[in-house]
Amino acid sequence: MISLYFDRNLLSFVAVPGNPAPTSLKLVYGDNYNIQIGIVAAGVFQSINSSDTLSLLLYQPGTLPDTQLAIIGTPTKTSDANGNDCFQCNINLFTTALATLVQTPNTPITNALLRVVFSPVDGERFSTATDLPVTVVPDVTQGASGATPASGTYPALNGNAATFLDGAGAWVTPTGSTFLTTVVSFTIPAALSTVVLTVASHTDIVVGASVYVTDGTLFMNGVVTVISGTSVTVKNLGAPGSVSGTMGTAHLYIGNVADITTTSQFGTVKPDGSTVTVSGGVISVPTATSSVLGLVKPDGTKITVSSGAITVPTATSSVLGVVKPDGTTIANSSGAISVPTATTSALGLVKPDGTTITISSGVISSSGGGGGSGGASTTTTANFTCPGYNLSVTGVTVASSAWMQIGKEYFVIGVGSFICTANNTGTNTISLQNTGAYGNNSSGTVSTGALIIAAPFDASVHYVQDEFFWNIQSPTNATAVGPWFFLSSAGFIANGSTFTTDSSGIAFNTSTSATASLAICYGGNAGFLIGTNIVMNRWRVYIPTLSTSSQRFALFFGIGGPQASAFSSVTRSVGFSYTDNVNSGDWTCTYLKSGTTTTVDSTVAVAAATSYDLYLIIDPTNAYWLIGSNNATPVQVKALAWSGLFTTGLNYGSTASMVKSVGTTASTADVLLFEQAIAYASGPNPRYTLRGLAVSGS
Repeated sequence: MISLYFDRNLLSFVAVPGNPAPTSLKLVYGDNYNIQIGIVAAGVFQSINSSDTLSLLLYQPGTLPDTQLAIIGTPTKTSDANGNDCFQCNINLFTTALATLVQTPNTPITNALLRVVFSPVDGERFSTATDLPVTVVPDVTQGASGATPASGTYPALNGNAATFLDGAGAWVTPTGSTFLTTVVSFTIPAALSTVVLTVASHTDIVVGASVYVTDGTLFMNGVVTVISGTSVTVKNLGAPGSVSGTMGTAHLYIGNVADITTTSQFGTVKPDGSTVTVSGGVISVPTATSSVLGLVKPDGTKITVSSGAITVPTATSSVLGVVKPDGTTIANSSGAISVPTATTSALGLVKPDGTTITISSGVISSSGGGGGSGGASTTTTANFTCPGYNLSVTGVTVASSAWMQIGKEYFVIGVGSFICTANNTGTNTISLQNTGAYGNNSSGTVSTGALIIAAPFDASVHYVQDEFFWNIQSPTNATAVGPWFFLSSAGFIANGSTFTTDSSGIAFNTSTSATASLAICYGGNAGFLIGTNIVMNRWRVYIPTLSTSSQRFALFFGIGGPQASAFSSVTRSVGFSYTDNVNSGDWTCTYLKSGTTTTVDSTVAVAAATSYDLYLIIDPTNAYWLIGSNNATPVQVKALAWSGLFTTGLNYGSTASMVKSVGTTASTADVLLFEQAIAYASGPNPRYTLRGLAVSGS
């Protein structure tokens, strides 16, 4: 295996990621190599979309266009030994062209070059501005004439000219199919029996998909029934495929079986368990109305039949679109349409709900789950153990999983980002794979009540983490220190805290004033907007001594607006508050709108000398409050649909404050850490983290 790295910023190959030093290759005529090419930028591996493409050309500079000197297979997406995305392809140097240049004169060529063209799915195109120098030396064990093999280096698919890699360097697949991954050798089961396949990648495989598996000699048609990491269970559909024997290392394809629905071919879809249900192999649907879908008898007006073909109106979220019975998969008897028996791997017609699944001009689109910009969430209903990096956990129960999609990314707040690999909407049970993103946990117990939200897709992110290593010593009222704006009336704010022994953190101190008022705001007058963005906010706080009736003070940590030089002008806010005589001294979830403050008891009692992680998550439709103590997983204590809470176009900022109201003994409260991530809907996809809360963006 040869590993190369293409820097999309430098437009050249580099020796190692982050090192702009040039590199080169020295190869031998007639050899055959597998090559992995990682895409990097500024020393960081880039994510590769399954629709991204890469092409390579080995050539000698001459008359344009230059001639391909090698057989190069189509690069496919895979992962290297460290889990980084990369492309992999095969390059074969046993060609007539190279024989003429190298073998016949028995002389190396030193001026060959390797050109790469990277085409992301977003329409950009990156080519090497400086191609990779390649030297090809003769093979003294071979003759001078050379040849181009008719079937590349892979076994014939079915004994004729069709091969996995043909002599022109092009991958050949079964008609109508798409290559997905490779499969470890296995014993073919009997017809209608299942076998567990070990695959190189399960990313593009879904439950219910019809697949074709072949090693070039034997082949099997099947349906995917279970996915657990790289272990994929497939049911053998039998003839015309093999029903016995040992299949060697094989390729897995999708899309070859006639009952898979495409934009040009009718088929079936999986019953959702709600609109369309299955019991004892019998499909049931509700009575069709103008807003509920169901199978209907053609009435000759809205739905018509001509020469056995049914014509229906364009499908929308409230109007059913049906299919032409083919007499096999879908049958018509006495004007009644019937479909085959449904199982967990056989699909049926479903009603788009207009939200997570929509219809436009008869085309079904998914707009919910992990592919959106937020607005959907659930909580865990039982503890589960966090899996290690790139490992999975099954049997995770949640309040609702109907909105979640297999293959999409979700945040478990305070734990990390995970891929949903299985979803039983009937029991609201899911399986989650740890993405291994920076900041993710890799062990420990995730508590009941943990919040799960959809990861924003194609987001740009502004990320802040501050442990207050600023020179903060009693700043003057209404002044800025670093990125923070300070307000104070008596008392003071200084570096250091009771909890830490170094200079991190800051301490609010009321001194001997009975009316001290202290506050900080991140960014001064420069705040952020709330609407289509996702705002993630975390404060770690520590209270050495609690508020009492004789020494009373109040704390607030959260978000307020409008951002201004006087907090008295704040008209909208959301956050956590604490004082001893409200909700028995518990942390209180609070929000202010239209001049009215609403408080909700979190039921989490504030204890002295305890560190608390206070999380606020605000997506386009909801606000969430979560609390964790002493590094425990945060648990959701409040959720609110925030319509009317925030004002579009108003500038908001992250704020913390302490106000003394009774007593002249100095009271203190420590802020140990502040984190904030704001995800905007646009841009490419590197990763950021807010205590394991990974966000796509830049």
